[in-house]
This record gives sequence, structure tokens and C-alpha cells, in this order.
Amino acid sequence: MTSKTQDKSIIPPEGTKNVGPAIFQLLHKVVKDKTDIGLHGRIQRNHQLKMGEHWKQTGTGVPLVVVNLIWNHIQKNQNLLTDNNPVFNCAKVGEIPLDQEDSIDLIQRTAEHWWNETDQQAVFEDTVNYGEEYGATIEYTRFNKDLEFGMGEVETLNVDPLFFGFYPPELKNPRQLQQQDALFFYYPKSVREIKRTWPDTSSKVKGDEDLIQELGDERRAVGHQSDSESKFFGALISIASEIKQMLNFKFGADGKEDETLVVECWCKDYTEIELEPEEGSNEQRFQPKYPGYIRRIITCNGGKVVLSDEENPSINPTLIDEKPEDARNCYLYDKYPFYMRNSCRDTSNAWGFADIEQLEKLNTEVNKCFSQLTLIKDRKARSKIVNPMDSGVDNDEFTNTAGIIRPSNSMVADGIRFLTFDGDMNDFVQSIELYKDIFYTIAGTFELDQAATPGKNVIAYKAIAALIEQASTMRKGKIRSYSGMIENRGRCYISLAQNWYTEDRWITYKQDGTSESQMITRDNLLFPVKLTVVTGSTLPVSKVQKREEAVALFDKGVIDQEALLEDLDWTNRKAILERMKGGPFGVLLNRLLDLQMPEGLAEYIKELGMMDSKDFQRAAEKGELPQFPQMLKQLITGEEPPNPEQDMKQQEVRAKALESSKKAEKIDAEITLIQEKVKTEKVEQYVKMEGVNLDRESIKIERLKAINDIASAEMDKAGKAGYNERGMTSNNKD
Repeated sequence: MTSKTQDKSIIPPEGTKNVGPAIFQLLHKVVKDKTDIGLHGRIQRNHQLKMGEHWKQTGTGVPLVVVNLIWNHIQKNQNLLTDNNPVFNCAKVGEIPLDQEDSIDLIQRTAEHWWNETDQQAVFEDTVNYGEEYGATIEYTRFNKDLEFGMGEVETLNVDPLFFGFYPPELKNPRQLQQQDALFFYYPKSVREIKRTWPDTSSKVKGDEDLIQELGDERRAVGHQSDSESKFFGALISIASEIKQMLNFKFGADGKEDETLVVECWCKDYTEIELEPEEGSNEQRFQPKYPGYIRRIITCNGGKVVLSDEENPSINPTLIDEKPEDARNCYLYDKYPFYMRNSCRDTSNAWGFADIEQLEKLNTEVNKCFSQLTLIKDRKARSKIVNPMDSGVDNDEFTNTAGIIRPSNSMVADGIRFLTFDGDMNDFVQSIELYKDIFYTIAGTFELDQAATPGKNVIAYKAIAALIEQASTMRKGKIRSYSGMIENRGRCYISLAQNWYTEDRWITYKQDGTSESQMITRDNLLFPVKLTVVTGSTLPVSKVQKREEAVALFDKGVIDQEALLEDLDWTNRKAILERMKGGPFGVLLNRLLDLQMPEGLAEYIKELGMMDSKDFQRAAEKGELPQFPQMLKQLITGEEPPNPEQDMKQQEVRAKALESSKKAEKIDAEITLIQEKVKTEKVEQYVKMEGVNLDRESIKIERLKAINDIASAEMDKAGKAGYNERGMTSNNKD
């Protein structure tokens, strides 16, 4: 078989010596573009502002106060946007057999279990933190085979924008990241760790300091190299210098460094492999060498060492061989496992910008006002003393200790005083309040602050809900952006689980308020589904609002006591519910039981106390309840006191049994009657049959008689001799 490479592939074929250098050439262009647009400087400055390093000059002798409203704003956004876990929804894509419809719920439960068990909410908080601090946030979801004691698990990494890039670098919308030719994730890694992970290349990997020295030697020998080699090594020198400064490497005294720069390059490679022609046909056939045209190369030492060069590592090769159609349905089959969003969109580039850039100058003015206010306060607290030259009092006599000074005369004594400083602090206070209002207006967080402002306290839950809703409205863009991050993370997780959950593992979930567990494997998840996130599900919910609504619903009888206590988050609510179910005598009976009261007697009293008045009166009149003297007698003899409810139940059982017996007797009588009727019917039928037979015999006799009469008459008419005696006289004439 041969390979055919299309023009769209930007990295040389696997196994060639130019793979690593080509990656570093592209990385040089990426880093240069980030530096040209000022991204690295902006990232460093935003971090300084968040950490409270606002003043660029120090040691001026003036108190430089920092009121870090920027940090306060970032914390508010982070807490607001990550207050709750997201709510996932799963929808099927394509046809799924009816007997496998439950797999949709299983996938959703699996995603929720993974989110909770691997603490993905903390990762999401870091994601929002990166976005609010730098304006761009990137996540990388992968399957780590070293987790869970070698069984492996899906993990999500937050990628610092400083160590991430894309090619071509002119991307303007981060949602189009999947359309880029290549993505770069670069980071420092110890040489020891590299040798452990890739032992085959251990002899080739060196620290980056050695690389820089080697590059310097090669640069001095440029005259002995070709033009292409000179350009390449010049690019390597430039990128090595920039990355060294950017990552702030610290080298030892001996000039050695045990860290090197590792670059992961994810690229689109459209290389195709030629297949054998089908039998009886000479037509050429090709198939992609890399599933989904995704290829990953890991290199270091300026591209001299290629640690790995492989096809899409998000897809399991065994799945491609066994179930190629299911593999193609996986989300990451033709996508990078990276996704990127902005805190605030910038139409000029994909890196966006953060709120910090709009708030820096306002925070600076607040800092200046507080610094000036502090200066005036310090001057007033440490006012100077006016001591006239002819006062006769030495300056050293003015101390903080008690003592006596003796001016030369009374007129001079009147001249000794504190130097008054004419500074009105009210103007500074008003300026500070004005700048703060403008700051929170620009930041979009002023609405929530109003609830805590003196004179503007809001208690009604409807007002609190309105404040949260207004705050959410001000952050609609951020909410959609970060919800998209969660959605992409969930889809990447499902795709990786469909490929790498090859061993049985258990998940837990809640159903109808109880915890359930279920075993899953890759085959349970291999369905075309689309995971979505309910927008705004991570936002906070007012507990005051929820409690007020619970009280109102309980007053209207919509919810019961248990639901009310649960919404109120009341402590020890289980014991409270048990006491309430025990009736008015519950506490008394518990105390009597502690004093070794017989349980049967306690149950007897409890049942009597909980009986309705009418039911008690009816049962007492019918004698269904045992009398108290009888109960005491049974206690003295050691017998267990009767249980009214049990006695009533037994009587009901006996009554039902008697009623059933009577019904059975009635049924037996009806069966006997039916049997007798059947017998009577049989007799009547027999009699009728005998009557029919008798009639038949009578008819025969009558018929024979009639025939005989006819025959006799015919003989008489013919004159035949015969004995014919009529009356007493003989007719025999002969």
C-alpha cells in the first residue's frame, strides 16, 4: 500500500526528519502574533491587578493605598456563575431501538456521576476564573490511563492562554476553533518525566538551556549552512528566547536546566492510504490514514526530538476495527479536544478581553482618592507644633509624656499651638462614592450591592429574586459563553467514555429521593446522542425566596411538613417529624419508656391518644376497647396489655371471616339447588321420551288394527268362505 497526501496537510508525513522543526516554525508564528497584539503583556498586567499590584511606582513617600475592587468584581462573577451544578439534558441523534430508549437516561446519569465524582465543578470555577482574569479560557478534555488505579478516567485540564495557540493565528471567533489547521499546547516538563513517559527517546532529550547553547553555536556557523537551514535555526533561536522569557525559566548556577519545552500539536492531516483494488476491478481506492483527519504530534528540544506521532488519540483503535460506524458517531472523531470561549467578545481577534481592562482606570482613581484621604488623615493625626523663636521653650521639651513647659512670657505662650491643616475630607469621601458607583455600573454588579446598602436593604424574597435576575441579565453573554464550555466538556466526556470505558465500572444516581447504583461499560453508551446544558442552571437560587415560597405553599396545603422542613433546611428535621407523628403524647411516652414502661402499655396509650373522638366513643360503646382495670390486671399477671388497634383489627378480621363463611354457605346452597334443578330436568326429559315411545307403540297398534279391519272387509266383499258369526245365530247355511 502507498500513501497519498493532499495539499491541505501542513505537517510533513510521519517519520520524516522535518516533522518537529515544522511544528516549531508554526509555533514561532503563533507566539509572534500573540506578542504583536500585546496579549502576553495584557495577561501579566491583568494578573497584577487581580493580585493588588496596582501602583507601578513605589517609594514616593506618599501612602499608596490599594482598594482592589477588581478582585471583588472577579470574585462576585466567579461565585455567581458557578453557584450550582449544571443541569444536563440528553437527546438522541438518529434512530434508537425501542428496547434501548433507557440508554439516553443512562448516558445522562453517567455524565452527572462523572461531574460530581471527579469534582468538575472546581474545574469549572477555575475556567471562569481564567476567563474573568484574562478574557479567554481554554479547556482540554482527555482520557488519562493512569487515573483510577490504572483503569483510567476522563479528566479536564484548564489551559493557560499563555501556553496555547492556533494556526492560522488570524482567528476572530473562538467558536470556530475546530476549523483551524493546527492547535498548539506547550508547557515546561521535566526531562526525568519525559524519559519516564517516552523511554525510547530518553537518550535524545536534553534541557532547554543546552538547546539554547547549541542553537547559539549553530548560529555562529550560519555561513556553512544553506539559506533554508539559516532561516529555520534563526526562527528556533527567536522562539526559544521568547518562550524562555515568557515562561520565566530559572536556571541553576551551573547553567543546566532539567526542564524542556514540550509542544503538543493537534493538526488536520488529510493523508490517504491506497487500498488494494476490489476483485475484478482496477479502480484505485483510498481511505484516510488518520480517523477524522486528526493527528497529534508531541515534540521537544526545538523539534529535534519527536516524542510521539499518532492518529487521533481520542478514538479507541479497537472501536474503529470492531464498530467503525459507532466510532464515526462519536463527538471527538473529527474534532479537537480543545474548546475556547471569551468573557467579553472582541471582533478583532479570538482572544477577547476581560472586564479588568475597562475597570483599571476607575480602580486607579479610587486608589488615588483613598491615598490622598490617607495622607490628609495622617497629617491631621500628626500635626506639627508652632514654637516661636523667642518662646524660651526648647523643642526637645515637646514630647508625648506629661510635663511642664515655661514660656518666657504670656504673649509668647499664646503663640505656641498646633499647626492647623485646612483639609476637607468630605470631598474625598464623595469622590470615592462617585467612583465606586461608576465602577459597579460599568462592571454590572451594582444591583446586588444595593441590597446591602444602608437605607436600601431589601428583605422580600421577590425583590431578591429580581436582583438575581437583573444580575443574570447583565451577564447573559458570559452565561451563554460558559454554558457552551460545559456543553463541550460534557460532549467530549461522553465521546471519550464511549471509546475508553472498556472495563465495567459503577455509577451512582438519585431516583425518587433514594440513591441507586448501576454498572456501565462502553457498550451501554454507544448511541448517537447530543448532550446539552440548561442555560443559567449554574446561577444561584435565592434561599430566602425558596423558603418564603415553601411557607406560602404549606399554608395553602400544597406541600406537607416534611417538604417544608426540607426547603427550610431545618436541622434535625427527621427527629422533629418523628415527634410530630407521635401525637400530643409522644414526648411523654418517650420519657415513660425511658423509665422502663412496658411497650405494650405505651402503644395502648398512644393509640388511644391518636384515636378520633367519634371512633373512640363508638368503640367504647361496642366494648371493643379493654377497660383500664382489665389492662392493669393483665399487667400484674405479666400478660401483655391489649392493643386497641390490634383488637379492632382482629374483630374486623373475624367479621370479615364470618361474612365470607356466610357467603360460602349461600354459594353452596345455590350450587345444590342448581344441581337438583338439573336432576329434575333430566327426569322430565326421560318422562317425555317414554311418552313419545308409548305414542309410537299405540300408533303401530292402531295401524295394524286398521290394516286388519281393511283386510277383513275386503274378504267379505269377495264372498270368500269363512267363519262369520254374528250374534247368537249361526250363518253357516251349509
